[in-house]
This record gives sequence, C-alpha cells and structure tokens, in this order.
Amino acid sequence: MDRRTARTRRSGKDRRQGERRGVSQAVARAAWSGPNRRVADRRRLAERRLMFDRRLRRRRDTPIPYTAEEVIRIQRMFHTPGHRGTCPACAGSFVLSPERHRGADRVRKVSCSRCGKAAVVSNTWIARVLVVAGTEAIRSGLRSMLASAGHDVTDAGDVESALRSYGASPADVVIVDLSAAAVLDGQDAIRQLRAKFPDATVVAMSPRTSYGLADPLAAARQFGAVRTVRMPFSASELLAVISEARRESSLA
Repeated sequence: MDRRTARTRRSGKDRRQGERRGVSQAVARAAWSGPNRRVADRRRLAERRLMFDRRLRRRRDTPIPYTAEEVIRIQRMFHTPGHRGTCPACAGSFVLSPERHRGADRVRKVSCSRCGKAAVVSNTWIARVLVVAGTEAIRSGLRSMLASAGHDVTDAGDVESALRSYGASPADVVIVDLSAAAVLDGQDAIRQLRAKFPDATVVAMSPRTSYGLADPLAAARQFGAVRTVRMPFSASELLAVISEARRESSLA
C-alpha cells in the first residue's frame, strides 16, 4: 500500500509548473502595488473623464426635435415646388444636410440655424446644387435663378474649389458649364469629380457649337454626366432637368 501523500506523488514536471505559476502571480501582485498601481488608477480616471466628455459632446450635438405638428408643416413646406419657408418655431432659416437614400426614398435632415431644432424629411423638392463655372456672370445668374426657386446653391470657379466644396458638403446636383473652355475645362471637371466622388450627380450645360465642331455635351455624357441642357434655357427647363437628374440618381 502506497502511503505517500499527494504532494510526494506529484511528479517533477507538475511541481515546476506550480512553482512558475506561483512566481507569475507574485509578479502580477507586485506590478499592481506601489507606483504601478497609481499609474493604472490615473489611466482609468483619464479614461472615465474622456468617456464622460464624449457623452456630453454627444448630448450637446443632438438637435432639439420639432413637435409632430411642426414636422408636418416642414414636410409640406419642402414638398411645395418653388417654396422654402422658415422655421415654424422661431422663423429662422433652414440648413440642409446631405441627402441620403433610404430604400426608394431620399431623406435629409433640415435644421434651423437660429434655434437648433431639426427634423428629417423625405423626397424634398428643395435640393443642394453646386454650380461649377469659370465665368462670374454665369455663376451669379444660375445662383439667383435656383435660389429664387428655393434651392440651396453654392458655386465654384475652378476644379479644385469644386472638389473641396463637394467634399465638405456633398451636393444633390452639380451643374458644370462647358462653354468657358479658356477659363475652366468643364470636361476635366466632370472627369475629376466623378473619379473622386462616383455618386455625384452631374448636369452639363453648353451653348450650341458652330458647324463642324464637336458637341461638348456628347463628350460630357461619356465622362459621367447624368443630364445635359442646351444654353440658353429658361428657369422651368433647368428645374425640370434638375428634377430628372435627381430622380435618375435615386433609381441608380
């Protein structure tokens, strides 16, 4: 009969593993004592403060919602062609966020620049339009024409400004002028814009060319323009082209 105890019967390998385990536990206890423990406590305190700051920032950035009646008024307001009203709470102006696709609908957040309230509306008539033209007269004419219809308009006079403007705040439709080739290469603007932002909806415009010259609108189609419009045009024709381009981009 073997009268040896379990400690005596334990093999040398098991004994060595137990000794190493005890040493590692002692090292871990020593690491959490003294200055190392104080460093860890300061790190945890800094992490808690950072998390608290993030929660405050998230709560501060969350907009104040409108009431149900105000949301209905805003929805009707943005569905009326040619009309862009003011905030129903404080009569301030609206700021449009980029449009997003949600299923078959196009939704965007509209927020008041004065009181900070916001609402999400779908399939709005109003659009964010970026006008890219090398001539100031063309930019100002399109800006006044589109702003009078209620659209939110920004403009750029060169390709770099157009890329920066679209990257900072994506537009629903980008109108590129192909007539001022000496000041702005419109085809290159369309090419770079579509290369950097494949989802950009581009509308190209150009006057009728002379006999025997290539039509720039035909080349604009190849570079990614969704719609083209021949200059001169009326405000109703331009607004119809913008609506068709938005509708086609939503179906793509």
